[in-house]
Parts: sequence; C-alpha cells; structure tokens
Amino acid sequence: MKWESLPYSEATWEDGILIRSRWPEKVKEFRDREESKRYPSKLCKVLRNRPKFIKIESQPSYFGSNPDMLLRDYQMDGLNWLVGSWTKNNSVFLADEMGLGKTIQVSIFFQSLFFL
Repeated sequence: MKWESLPYSEATWEDGILIRSRWPEKVKEFRDREESKRYPSKLCKVLRNRPKFIKIESQPSYFGSNPDMLLRDYQMDGLNWLVGSWTKNNSVFLADEMGLGKTIQVSIFFQSLFFL
C-alpha cells in the first residue's frame, strides 16, 4: 500500500480484507481500470508483440478533422518517429524548441497505440 503524502519508501504490506472493507470504492476503481478497454494492460496484444511500423501519412482520424487542429509537417514527423521507435522497442526522448507541439505529438502517439 502506497499511503498518501508518504514516499514509496514508507509503503507497507496490508491485508487484502482490510483494504476491501475500508476502501471498497478504490478497489472498484482499480478493477474497472484493469478491465477497461481504454487502458492498456499486461494482457494487451500490442504490448506483447509490437507491430511492424507503418508510416502515418496524414492526420489520424482519431485526432479529429477540425482545420484549426491539423498537425504540422514536423509534428507528423515527430509522431512517426515516436511510433517507429516504439515498434522497435527503443526508448526515446522527444526534445525540440519550446512551442513546437511536443505535448500534442506525445498525446497523439499514446492515442495511436489503441489503433495499431
């Protein structure tokens, strides 16, 4: 159990019955996350076997088609680089000048994992 406001070094082992009786809503939230189709789990196929990289040529439909929210060409390059690195199981660090949309690139990358 990692207790609120305490560091991980202060985590303790607790009896499961105590946890279920004192925090049933937290147990339910945990179970819901584990069974959700929106959050990857250890059983997720794409996390066990990385697919072959296929370049994303245009704005992903799951990002929407609002003309004000189109990815720029360098953001598409960044997205493809992230996806390509992920499919090769490479750890990467995305860095560039401030204001070029790293947050958007990473958000779309995470969203793309559900569509691979």
